[in-house]
Amino acid sequence: MSGPLRIRDFRLLLGARAISYIGTYLAPIAVAFAILDNGGGATAVGLGFAAWTFAQVAMLAVGGVVGDRVPRRWVMIGSDVASATVRTTMGVLLLSGNAQVWHLIALQAAGGAAVAFYSPASYGLTREVVPEEQLQQANGLLAMARYAAFPLGAAVGGSIVALIGPGTALLVDAGTYATSALLLSQIRVESIAKAGAGFLRELREGWSAFVEQTWVWVLVLWISLYFLITYAPFFVLGPYVAKHSMNGASSWAWVVTGEGVGALLGAIAGLRWRPRLPMVTAGFLLMLTAVQNLVLAFHPTTLLLSIAATGPRPG
Repeated sequence: MSGPLRIRDFRLLLGARAISYIGTYLAPIAVAFAILDNGGGATAVGLGFAAWTFAQVAMLAVGGVVGDRVPRRWVMIGSDVASATVRTTMGVLLLSGNAQVWHLIALQAAGGAAVAFYSPASYGLTREVVPEEQLQQANGLLAMARYAAFPLGAAVGGSIVALIGPGTALLVDAGTYATSALLLSQIRVESIAKAGAGFLRELREGWSAFVEQTWVWVLVLWISLYFLITYAPFFVLGPYVAKHSMNGASSWAWVVTGEGVGALLGAIAGLRWRPRLPMVTAGFLLMLTAVQNLVLAFHPTTLLLSIAATGPRPG
């Protein structure tokens, strides 16, 4: 081993992030088919994912401030425990036959709020366990773990949903969060987090820094519109089409795995390719990903939609 992999605490952090990401990419398939199997339609699936997204976005700034004031390892452990509790509750409700669609949507909101605390603290914890000269390599390894977990989590999640059911898949997801919390609990590091001038003041200062940089908020707005117009409809309508016009969860697992493979290939290409106009190039690649929505509109075969989902995308 070389570089940051020689550091025990970083190996624990990398393992925690990797297993947590597998659960993160496993869950959307399970949640979508849990809602569909309990009488919900495409609208209910959309509300489920909207609840997760809006709760996460709403709490992200709060999570960042908390991560600057509280030891980051404990923030991440708390996030994992909360996420494990949410997924366990969902899984038990489904397996017991007591789940209702509104239960799943409400729990999605709770889960989104819980994970909002994880990523900001994780970036800070990386700086605490890895020397500055090795940060770039460490962040590269964490990014690769994330993209590699995408197709793996999708394949595992789809297989469990298709063969056993979404309730079991969500319990497996809960297990990934619990494992992540266990690994994080073994990290021994001196926290550099400390209370600042005031919680609300730090939130205001963070917002001011965000809006002062034009390119930052324009980029965020652009990506948000992409997710709203292109990405979200695909992952809301896709499971509905798969259930009614394809082979259900098994078909959708192939499609999402293709999506993950495309993201992984994009990440690998991004490590070596440095285009002269990176933002323009990223915009062009994102535009090409809309092809999968056009293919989905015609209720295609599993193979065709999987190939479309594997198309080029920025890493």
